[in-house]
Parts: sequence; C-alpha cells; structure tokens
Amino acid sequence: LGDENDAFPIVRNCIFRNNQALGGGGAVSINNLGFQNPGMIGPQFIDCIFENNEANFGGGIGIYGNSDPAIHQKEFVRCKFYNNRTPNESGGAVYFYGDNFDKLEFEQCEFIGNTTKRLGGGIFIIGINNAGGEVEVKNCIFENNTAQLGAGIYIKDEGSKFKNILIDSCVFEQNKCVADGPSVPVYGSALIAELLENEGNINIANSRFLKNGGYFAVGAYTLIGGSVKFSGNILEDDLIGSE
Repeated sequence: LGDENDAFPIVRNCIFRNNQALGGGGAVSINNLGFQNPGMIGPQFIDCIFENNEANFGGGIGIYGNSDPAIHQKEFVRCKFYNNRTPNESGGAVYFYGDNFDKLEFEQCEFIGNTTKRLGGGIFIIGINNAGGEVEVKNCIFENNTAQLGAGIYIKDEGSKFKNILIDSCVFEQNKCVADGPSVPVYGSALIAELLENEGNINIANSRFLKNGGYFAVGAYTLIGGSVKFSGNILEDDLIGSE
C-alpha cells in the first residue's frame, strides 16, 4: 500500500497459484488510492507465474493509483498468466486502474485461458486523469481468453488522454466474447481500445489474429477514437469479420 511512502517493488521468479480474494487482486493487490497522502507506486514483475487465481476484479493482480514518471520500469516482463478468473467483474488476469501514470508495459508475456464476466479477459486497463499516459504490449500471446468485451485486452480512457497505445508483434488466438444473451453487446474478441477523448495514437502492428470470435456477431478488434494505424498484421479465420 502506497500510504505516504513510495513503493517500487521488484518481484522475480515467483509463482502465485490458487489464491482467492473477495475484492481486487486474487494473488497480488497494489494500491495507493483513497489515502490522504498517497505515495507513488511502480511494481515490476519479471519471470513470474500467475495461475488459477480468483478475485472479484483482477483475478491474478490488481494495481490501482499513481505511478511516478521519474522512475519508470517495465511492469511485466516474461510473465505467464494461466487460468485466472473474475466471475463477477473485470480483468480476468490483470486489472489496472491508473491515475496519472506514465507508461504501462507488457513484454514477452503469456495470457492463456483467463476468464472474466465483463471486460478484459487477459488485461483490463482504465486510465483516469492522466495526460499523456502510454500503454505498450509487445511480443505477447493471448490465447483462449474469454470476456463479454475485449477477451484478450480491454483499454479505455475515462477523462484521461492517452498519448500512445501500441500493440506490437503479438498473437491473439481463439479468444472469445461470451454474453448472457443476444441482447447483450459483445465486441472485440481479441482487443478493444477506446479513446473516448478522441485524442492519442492507436498503433496495432505486426500481430496475428487467428480464430477469434464469440457466440454472437463479433469481430477480432474494435478501435474507437484517436489516430489509428493498423499495419503488417495477419487476420485469419476470425468470426464474422475483423473489425
């Protein structure tokens, strides 16, 4: 908890398995929201495994609050997220609710078999109040994740202004959108990026979208707002259509 003091933990070569939480972060919860004098937080996880964890949101890990732009480090490197779940809310594996963060990065990570009832089967990211925050997901695998919206990745600004969202050299395979009925909206079986402020850049590059879909008409990706660049990608056997 980042209460008055800063917290920049580095966690290496750890296994988080079969943990449960009633709130957020089935295995790990990092938080500095709601404190009178919050410090900065900036965790880093390297070569860790999050497997079969469960929570109301953030089945594997939940991160909430401010990060210090002066002390930047890649948050997730070569981490594996297997079969984590949130049966009631969002963020099957990772739930990130960021206020004034600089950059959130995932590199060479695997998200396989994670599930959520609502948003972001693999990764759920909400940005609030920040101006110029960035998200980068590189060389990651998203396979067999499920959600109502954004089975692989769900990214959205809420009053914030993202500068850049980059998805590069990733594989999205057999991710599925699942809903309670045909009247419930489903889209973005692989990923969703929503820039409601209509600013910033969305760059999807050198990635593969294979056999993504859902039980109703749904495309592999949904990109809303901002300046979109989609280049060097392969789409194959996605249900209904790509967008």
